[in-house]
Amino acid sequence: MKAMTLTAATALLMSISANAGDWIVQGRVTRLEPTFADHLNLRIDVNAGTCAAGGWLFFYGAGSTAADKQASVKAVYAGLLASLYAGGTIEVSGLNQGCVVEQVHLLRD
Repeated sequence: MKAMTLTAATALLMSISANAGDWIVQGRVTRLEPTFADHLNLRIDVNAGTCAAGGWLFFYGAGSTAADKQASVKAVYAGLLASLYAGGTIEVSGLNQGCVVEQVHLLRD
C-alpha cells in the first residue's frame, strides 16, 4: 500500500512525533466527531494497542503553537473524512494512555 500525502506541511506536522508511540495499526474510520476546534475524536474498526476497536481515539494536533495544532486538526479531519466516505484504509500510531493518536497516514487500498 502506498501512503497518500495531504500536503507537505501537513506531512511535516503529522511526522513530528515519529516512532514515539505505543502502537501502529491499519484500519478504517467508522466515526468522526469534529465538535471541537482544538482536537478531533475518531473511531476505527480495529484495536489500537489497549484502545478497543470502536472506542474513541483522540488527535490533539501537532505543532508548537495553538494555530499550528488547529491547522493540523483541520488537515487530518479533511483526510479522515475523505477516507470515511471512500471506505479507505488508514494507518494510525499513538499512545495507549488516553488513546491518543500521534500520526495519521491515508493508504491506497
